[in-house]
Amino acid sequence: MRALTTVIVAVATTMLLAPAASAEADFAGSKDHPLFNRMPSYFISDYLQKDFDQFQFEVGDGEHATVEGRCTHIVYQANAGAALASPIQIARNYQNAIKKIGGAVISEWTDGVGGATTMKLVRGTDEVWARVAIGDSGFNYVVDVVERAGMKQEITAKRGGLPRRHPDDRPRGRVRHLLRHRPVRCEAGVRACSQGDRQAAPDRPQPERPRGGPHRFHR
Repeated sequence: MRALTTVIVAVATTMLLAPAASAEADFAGSKDHPLFNRMPSYFISDYLQKDFDQFQFEVGDGEHATVEGRCTHIVYQANAGAALASPIQIARNYQNAIKKIGGAVISEWTDGVGGATTMKLVRGTDEVWARVAIGDSGFNYVVDVVERAGMKQEITAKRGGLPRRHPDDRPRGRVRHLLRHRPVRCEAGVRACSQGDRQAAPDRPQPERPRGGPHRFHR
């Protein structure tokens, strides 16, 4: 009896001295998406939310669906000393949760190291896509949720924003002069003549060559 008591005391002492899983603080400003809670003993290590963006979801056979709308990106990580959930355990929890409220599983794959699953929920005119990707044998997993919606237009363009241009706007000044005139040789010497002048200008008479043999130069 005394020996059994000693064993019980020893086990209780070991359990008290064993390091307990410490709950880590969530990323500043982060929170779970309203559609899902999180796996026990996991905290948010990274978080990003945008009012409008796009995300590509795997839909099977190497195909992807691009969904636009309000995007939420949450990275969960196991607390220090906590027992890890397996990849299939994490994926099945999210799949069962969304199917319970009328959603569907679009694609999935898992193994001992990780996995990913794509899910979709349609309620009336609302459409929500979700992807859960598990890594490091369940040490961390990522949840991406896109609430499909159109973008709010913020920029406007003014019809009269550009200056009006005259239809006869052509190069003027020296550039126009150079484009329309070239220096040519006329009777009056070298001057700038238009195309019409060049056609109307008579040919300059050429000096006649002396006849009766080659021309000789005398000193």
